[in-house]
Amino acid sequence: MSGFACSHCGQVTNIFGSGGGERMAGDYGVPFLGSIPIDPSFVVQSDAGKVYINGKNKGPAMDAMKHIVEVIVDATPI
Repeated sequence: MSGFACSHCGQVTNIFGSGGGERMAGDYGVPFLGSIPIDPSFVVQSDAGKVYINGKNKGPAMDAMKHIVEVIVDATPI
């Protein structure tokens, strides 16, 4: 889990600590893709059957998702 992204100011607070996923990836010898902050609007949109990654969302969670997609695309042979 990653931190909580404030919907008012965008600041991420690590309410569950940080670094566990990255350590686990290192332990298992797999790439760490990144961490995505908790964003309440993700839950709301998912419950409504809408796709979060639709180009309309902004903020730390969306930035993190875009970064992870870029890492995957860059690592994928054409």
